[in-house]
Amino acid sequence: MRTNLLEIHIRAADRIVLPEDYRGNILRGAFGMNLRRMVCVYPDSIRECVECPAGECVYRDFFNPVVSPGSERLSRNKNIQRPFVLRPPSGARDAYSAGDLIVMEMVVFGNAFRFLPYILVTLHRLAENGLGRNRGKACLERVVQKNPVTGASHCLYSSDSGIVNPREMSFSKDDYSASSASRIRISFITPAILKDKGHFIEVPEFETVIKRLRDRFAALSWFYEGVVPDIDFREFAAAAQNVSIVRADTFYEKRSRRARGGAAVQFMNGFTGTMEYTGELTEFIPYLKYGQYMHIGKSAVFGFGQYSMEILG
Repeated sequence: MRTNLLEIHIRAADRIVLPEDYRGNILRGAFGMNLRRMVCVYPDSIRECVECPAGECVYRDFFNPVVSPGSERLSRNKNIQRPFVLRPPSGARDAYSAGDLIVMEMVVFGNAFRFLPYILVTLHRLAENGLGRNRGKACLERVVQKNPVTGASHCLYSSDSGIVNPREMSFSKDDYSASSASRIRISFITPAILKDKGHFIEVPEFETVIKRLRDRFAALSWFYEGVVPDIDFREFAAAAQNVSIVRADTFYEKRSRRARGGAAVQFMNGFTGTMEYTGELTEFIPYLKYGQYMHIGKSAVFGFGQYSMEILG
């Protein structure tokens, strides 16, 4: 599945408040609101996208995709994996002053990159209309394409020229080699929300981590490239059971957010910290390396489930 990484530079014109614990929710919500106002046939309606009579819709297909009634695959799910991850600014600061640079990233999966013009216009409007809890004004300064496999980068858009000049800079899981590995460390940067039998997980077994990555990759590949990955699910799971925990140093965080409309409360309890695993890990390395940009667990679209992976031996 071809994947594109965009680095977004926004220059604050006013003071902008982005609390660390909720900046992903706030930025994603602002992006969705501006996209909906721009393209939705019923922008002020509380109608759900699945009930909308409109045909083609960028808002639905990119921001709020739903499974069509006739879909044979994953038809039991009302909503499907979003084709993007919005990675909010890193660091502990909760506010930005006028003149400060705000840097965030967006990872776009598969054929959803065809919506690039809408993404750029929405980012421009988001900045102009105001972002953060106080709706501070800003300016979209530039957008950079990056390839984390090759290390290459390219300025796709700059406010100085106003010209959009994209290049082929995509990457995929297959670009990562199956490096020999018997011990790894995974550092969970943002809370990973994983459940098992209805309960939030605080210390994840390797089997849980790799199966969640596998399932998310399979779902994204199907919905945004129309490809069913060539995976033997039983053998994959059996091999993962032979990998064990060496060290666990995680911190469990409890968070919540109100869904659109403000009525329903969604619990977003997850863990951060580090896990070390040992065993025959070679076949899992491409998934783990690619997963650093795909993210893991629920609410990945907000930037949750971001991690880094290091081979120790």
